[in-house]
Amino acid sequence: MNRQINCAVALIKINQKYLFSKRHKNPYKNFYEFPGGKIEDNETPSDAIQRECYEELDIRLTSFNYKGRITHNYPEISVIIHIFEIISFTGIIKSNENQDIELFLPELISGPFLDSTHRILKYISLPRYALITPKAYSQNRQLALHSTSDEFILRIRSLDLNEEEYINHIDYYINLYGYRCNFMIDLKYTKLAYAYDIQGIHYSSNDLKLLETRLDHSRSIIYSTSCHNTEEVMLANKYNFDFIYISPVQKDKFSNKKINWDGFKFLSDKAYMPTFALGGLNINDLDESLKSSGYGISGISNFWN
Repeated sequence: MNRQINCAVALIKINQKYLFSKRHKNPYKNFYEFPGGKIEDNETPSDAIQRECYEELDIRLTSFNYKGRITHNYPEISVIIHIFEIISFTGIIKSNENQDIELFLPELISGPFLDSTHRILKYISLPRYALITPKAYSQNRQLALHSTSDEFILRIRSLDLNEEEYINHIDYYINLYGYRCNFMIDLKYTKLAYAYDIQGIHYSSNDLKLLETRLDHSRSIIYSTSCHNTEEVMLANKYNFDFIYISPVQKDKFSNKKINWDGFKFLSDKAYMPTFALGGLNINDLDESLKSSGYGISGISNFWN
């Protein structure tokens, strides 16, 4: 297992652009990263981000929000990243450590950035609902979300559809919900992601077990996978997935027995990324997921009217 360290990073947004520092030492010399650094033994993440921003940028933080954490596996080290959104500060930003400082629009970030950069940006924009399409669509079946203000991820399942049938499903859901959600398609139809500007790719648990290399985070594709046990969660951690579905929580699914909320919490606590509870849930179970170390909820039949 890789050596593991705790870090805190600062997301400072100025005129819709994020501030980055250019590394001047190895590993990853000349790569851009969010300001921040290692959390010392006697520090909380909040203490560390305030110290790092003063040491690196010569600013004193006056208001900031803790957004959560992810863990990213690099070949040589595993980094627990505590993410802070900086609201306000005093002082004028300057580099105290001879690092170049630049601002980048999030949608234009590419090239020499640390691998974790896209995962951090995807994390802070991730909705709390990750819904899955039913077997058949109908004009009479509508999502049961509370209001049109709710944003969500919608995974369009391929099931046993051929490519033409699957394209019809994609067209239908994009026309219906394209203004309010991120779409994910199944791995076997990845090529359609480029044609349709799809935001995410989903790996089944079988796809996960066949994976041999870390995912490509050099572009802003969201990667998800399905997990039912500790072994699968550990694999998802190894390959740096952006989020995972943990199931079945409240209802048996085929040979997988329901794990209840205690089992969901057990697996969520082992995950390096956000977890979505799935299996026998309804739209009102979000609070239960949050209390059980989850990030959000997902569903199929109970999430459609």
